[in-house]
Amino acid sequence: MLAAALIQMPFQAAAKSVEKDNAKGEYFFSHHGYNKALAFYTDLLDKSPRQKNPLLCARIADCYRLIGQPDRSAAFYSRALNDANPATGKRPAKAGINKNTANAQLPNDVTLHYGEVLMTLQCYEDAAMWLREYLVTTPNDRRAANLVKGCEHAVALHSGMPEGVETFLSLNTDLSEYGPVINDQRLVYTSDTTPVTYKKKDKFTGEYFFKLYQVTATEEGHCSNDFQAVETKGLGKFHDANCAFTKDGQTMYFTRNNVENDIFGQSSVPDDRNKVHLQIMIASDYNKAANKFETVTPFPYNNKDYSTAHPAINPNGDMLIFTSDMPGGEGGTDLYMCRKDNDGKWTEPKNLGKTINTEGAELLPVFLDNTTISFTSNGHPGLGGEDIYYATWNNATQGWGNVVNAGVPVNSSYDDMSLTMYADGQNGYFASNRPAEKGSENIFHYYRQKLVLKLNLVNSSAGNTIDDATVTLQGTKDTHNLITDAQGSATTPLVPLSSYKVTINKKGYKELNTVFSTSNIKRLRDVDTFYKTIQLEPEQDITFTAKILDEETRKPIDNPLMVISKEGSNHTDTINMATGTPFNHMLEPNAVYHINAVKDNYYSDEKVVSTMGLTGTIRLSDTMLMCRLGVGVICQIESIYYDFNKATIRTDALPSLDKLLKFMHFFPHMRIQLNSHTDCRGSDAYNMRLSKARAQSVVNYLISKGIKANRLQGKGFGESKPIYKCDNCETCDESYRQQNRRTEFQVLSM
Repeated sequence: MLAAALIQMPFQAAAKSVEKDNAKGEYFFSHHGYNKALAFYTDLLDKSPRQKNPLLCARIADCYRLIGQPDRSAAFYSRALNDANPATGKRPAKAGINKNTANAQLPNDVTLHYGEVLMTLQCYEDAAMWLREYLVTTPNDRRAANLVKGCEHAVALHSGMPEGVETFLSLNTDLSEYGPVINDQRLVYTSDTTPVTYKKKDKFTGEYFFKLYQVTATEEGHCSNDFQAVETKGLGKFHDANCAFTKDGQTMYFTRNNVENDIFGQSSVPDDRNKVHLQIMIASDYNKAANKFETVTPFPYNNKDYSTAHPAINPNGDMLIFTSDMPGGEGGTDLYMCRKDNDGKWTEPKNLGKTINTEGAELLPVFLDNTTISFTSNGHPGLGGEDIYYATWNNATQGWGNVVNAGVPVNSSYDDMSLTMYADGQNGYFASNRPAEKGSENIFHYYRQKLVLKLNLVNSSAGNTIDDATVTLQGTKDTHNLITDAQGSATTPLVPLSSYKVTINKKGYKELNTVFSTSNIKRLRDVDTFYKTIQLEPEQDITFTAKILDEETRKPIDNPLMVISKEGSNHTDTINMATGTPFNHMLEPNAVYHINAVKDNYYSDEKVVSTMGLTGTIRLSDTMLMCRLGVGVICQIESIYYDFNKATIRTDALPSLDKLLKFMHFFPHMRIQLNSHTDCRGSDAYNMRLSKARAQSVVNYLISKGIKANRLQGKGFGESKPIYKCDNCETCDESYRQQNRRTEFQVLSM
């Protein structure tokens, strides 16, 4: 019996030790001392390394999750689920794990939290799988459904173009810095580091109490090292955190442990479960000389049985939004709103409703202006962890809505929180526990910028734009493949503070390889598009030059407009010309161009220029004559061709006739006469009949295209009105005869 008793005693002592360690772990866990709780839990696990203990593994996973170590947290959640149900612990069955299986010994939210940390690690496919598993047993959890949506859209959000730049602040330490707010020229934030001499520690967390600090800061994110504590009554005895200032800076609303006055001054007040909640305090009577708020009073809706925290006050000073886990909310913590009544008192808190609040945690509201807030949530669709969202005030419904994820770079798969902005809406600060130069939560400066490139390609020789060119932009974070449009332009968003390798290809031009960086792009405020022009060098150098002259006076036309188009392309170049400046345009090889000069009350036939078969350096030149309109004026229509001995219009004459057609539409009241002429070959009678038939062919074509017959008449002149008279028709130069074979129109009335 004695031997048996001696053998039994160590086991009894071990059991009591295990029970004691577990109780200590639970005590610190319930008081947010997760690091201390973790030490007891891991010690328990080490005492029985081979024994399956899914509940203990889940608790360790909870601690790692809550101190910001998602990789270790995921490993222990996986172990907990596998220990609880080896058959399906690693991957749930497609139909879902039955709650009556071994997993029943685990809290149902283990699969929810496992999905959350997998999202933080950007394992979105596996995260969605476990979140759907959670929804099998909790189908009405709107937050979990939103997290699944977040998994489904996270990759697109991550790969989307960041709307701005985040910069790590030098004030950060390996402890926590978060909750930035802007008060005049000062950045006020929460930290448990010790830049000043308040060194009291929280007995639960083992860390220094959180306190409010302030430094001088600029809109560009430059902070000095003139650290000061925000002095209030009771500073250093409690946790002081997340604050908001009235517009004049004379009153501060902030978060503190629930305290009350006693014979020792002030002490923390726990609830019936010995848990100390948070409350909102109001600091006033600011003493500028002492840099201290002399008076601290409690917010009227504090309660020892739940938390009121994270106050935000609008610039008008008549609306307060805060975080609370008071009964009757949607989930873990909700956002509530108070308004100031006519007596200057805060009305009873009103829940912001399901549009804003979810079954998860909504917290850390910040007014960006009177009608826009940012807030933090882990219940809306996002990238993982806590994300920052915008919401706007609807004056008609007197409520907040239109929730929008702030996107990258403000949000990441880690916890991102408390975005505040300067009045310009371009610069601000936020906090995040994303991997950075320092550990824990850090504060980042944020410059909001949608950086958009508008690229223009031009010919290096002639200056004309280049369409249908292939442009590749290879950046450190992104790649873009673009095609220039009809105006030689291509537009795409780019990553700020990035460099790009640029490759441009276009048939007929030499390949261009260059680099450029967005690091030197000046910060743009009202306009977020920057323009870059790149020149391409042609492989073939073919140019067309023309003088634009009045047909009668042979003087330059005042400021003509040149219109040039390439056959087979929908693109048209329109160029405003200075008076007397020759038109000069680069042409592509193996192409046909139609070139027109345009001027009010002038008519100009088009020039058809072909580069088919041309190689090397070619200079084409011509003179374009413009006919000034007036009753009785005769204008020649060039490029009207007929087959020998026929009056039928050939297809190669249609562009010139279509131009005349447009001209008739532009002058809807003008009446014209079509005059047709022949050369000297053939008898007078024959040439007269042929010229009349050809003039009538033009009249018939215009009528077929919708021009009324009473606006048109045709007349043949045969060989009676030559431009060049030939003394001997048989020996006359062919170029003279060709100019005599012409079709003209004469203005009868305007």
